[in-house]
Amino acid sequence: MIVAGFSGVGKTTFAKTYPNVIDLYIMPYKYSNLEEISDSYSDESIKAAPELILNPNWRYEYYEKLISLCVAEPNKIIVIPTDIQIMNWLYCDNIPFTLVFPAYELKDEYRNRYLKRGNTDNFVDVFITDWDYWIGMFKVQKGCKKIELKTNEFLSDVIIVEGGKCYV
Repeated sequence: MIVAGFSGVGKTTFAKTYPNVIDLYIMPYKYSNLEEISDSYSDESIKAAPELILNPNWRYEYYEKLISLCVAEPNKIIVIPTDIQIMNWLYCDNIPFTLVFPAYELKDEYRNRYLKRGNTDNFVDVFITDWDYWIGMFKVQKGCKKIELKTNEFLSDVIIVEGGKCYV
């Protein structure tokens, strides 16, 4: 099962809570120099660091890894970020996924989540400045089940894992 979760919905915490969940972290695919600069940052502050170098093929490499994990680990839940292109490829390839994103009116709550966990202003700007775009895109995304989070809700509140099985 694939769960695409917007930034701040609790993907990492969810994956750390359950042994049958894989957090397919995007940054090692997206940036070619991540390892070289990672010692200079905390986990969250490295996101949107200005010296990161984008890997032009990252989406292809990431998608290939995602599909290979789906085949190799069919009983695992794989959490991924809400990259529009990746989700469209899943749709085109008829691969079901669940999309989890905040309700439109939660912009300030998510800004506070990002700041509380130590994200940089640049990171916050990516998600908060384009909030209307992101939420609008999620609402029209095809090929997925959608879960819109309410205030103070996280991924672990809407996806229940019991006995190794997942309930949405």
